[in-house]
Amino acid sequence: MLDYDTHLMKIYSQGSIKYPEKGFLLKPTIAGLPIQPAEVFDKTKLRSRFYFDTGAGLNLLFSSAYVKDSSLIPADRKRYATIAEGLGGKREMEMTVLKKFRLGPHVFRNVPVYVFEDIYNVTAYPQLGGLIGNDILRRFNVIFNYEKGEFHLLPNSHFHDAFDYSYTGLGIFQQNNLILVSDVIPGSPAAKAGLAENDIVVAVENNLSNNLQTYKQILMQSGKRVRLVLARNNEVFETTLHIHSIRKKMSGTKGVLSK
Repeated sequence: MLDYDTHLMKIYSQGSIKYPEKGFLLKPTIAGLPIQPAEVFDKTKLRSRFYFDTGAGLNLLFSSAYVKDSSLIPADRKRYATIAEGLGGKREMEMTVLKKFRLGPHVFRNVPVYVFEDIYNVTAYPQLGGLIGNDILRRFNVIFNYEKGEFHLLPNSHFHDAFDYSYTGLGIFQQNNLILVSDVIPGSPAAKAGLAENDIVVAVENNLSNNLQTYKQILMQSGKRVRLVLARNNEVFETTLHIHSIRKKMSGTKGVLSK
């Protein structure tokens, strides 16, 4: 059981289990990774199958072939270039917004999604469309019952958390007690603010904590202009970063969930 309210993982011995009330039960296909049908809505409405991936720090990841062949997302909808990093290294991707995504009885509206050129077919297209990541799953407390092939999802205190629509085109990481800039996407807000790879982040706004997660949280405020203090070649300078929103032109709700 993954309890996202308490940040605890509980391991149960074999036997019968009584699921909590007010949740819902999924019966995914277990084929190495669990595979779950779900519905996606945008230019078209589709019922597709997706990997469950608790290790993916995103909502949804689609292969570009799936998006193109299904005509799911309008071709003229703006996509934002970015770089994602995982065990396989860095990959160029694009960010956009999907109008609706249904998992069980719940509909997620205006969901941020990543689209990438899946050259190694890790998403097993055309059998699958992509994967469901941890930013969806963390909104539930989840029981994975592999013996019975059942997953039980109970909405938790994060259920109504707003989605992250921020876009900076900036990557930061921590090394030797320094917060460093790792990637700057050409043409992005970070590039326009004059940031460069290996810049040292001294402060974000008035925060000098040198805490990576704190800085990332500040940089998730879509539409805000943020003051950065940076060091480059032993010189300190300031710049202003305008955090864009990937859903600026999307109409409808504010990314909440409904039943």
